[in-house]
Amino acid sequence: MSASAAPRLLDWDCAFFGARIASLPLETRSERDLEAALEWCRRERVDCLYALSDEHDGPKRAWLEAKGARLVDERTTLSTPLVQRRTGSALDAVRPARAEDVPLMQAVAAEAHRDSRFWNDPRFPRERCASLYATWIAGEAQGRAAAVFVVEHAGRPAGYISCHERGAAEARHGDIGLVAVAEAARGRGLGGRLVDAALSWAAARGLPRMEVVTQGRNAGALGLYASRGFQPVLRQRWQHLWFDESMPG
Repeated sequence: MSASAAPRLLDWDCAFFGARIASLPLETRSERDLEAALEWCRRERVDCLYALSDEHDGPKRAWLEAKGARLVDERTTLSTPLVQRRTGSALDAVRPARAEDVPLMQAVAAEAHRDSRFWNDPRFPRERCASLYATWIAGEAQGRAAAVFVVEHAGRPAGYISCHERGAAEARHGDIGLVAVAEAARGRGLGGRLVDAALSWAAARGLPRMEVVTQGRNAGALGLYASRGFQPVLRQRWQHLWFDESMPG
């Protein structure tokens, strides 16, 4: 097995979930490399292996499924070119996040993101899935993201969006990290305001396009992004293989 095909342990995931978790490189496709990767996981006492595959990698997914892997997510990447965005009343309720907003954002995060692959894998404790996204948005607000915006409803933050700048030279682009709206505030167009704010932020920085990754099962998010000009550019699949459920050999 080449070095590029070898799995790697994910230190953060291991510590957070209290299990030995590894990730299989996208490039690991041949049956020989897949067999070697699973043997490596057994030697390293891996509990769970994350495996990502491109849409056309059906043989890889079928091989992993035969070993006991379950499909947990369709990872859909969308992109839109950026043009000068209008600002004004539609964005009046959106502002940069402040330190005092973090607890409220964490409360929203703990209830949102239930379409994610972690929530869709019953082996991950529900409380850890909630805590994962609460921890994630706190990190974004504390400097991991280039910008975080909140949208207010009834005088308090009711949703958020985080923004990143990725790549260099011709590959430079904006990227939406986490976005969510509190359940009680949904249906009021707040998600659209957050996306508009992110697009305005990226356009002001001279970025040529904006990308976002969402779940293929999340029809609401897909419809929102389509309404802002996003088009799908890549579809991939996530599988999780738990070794106490795997088939021998």
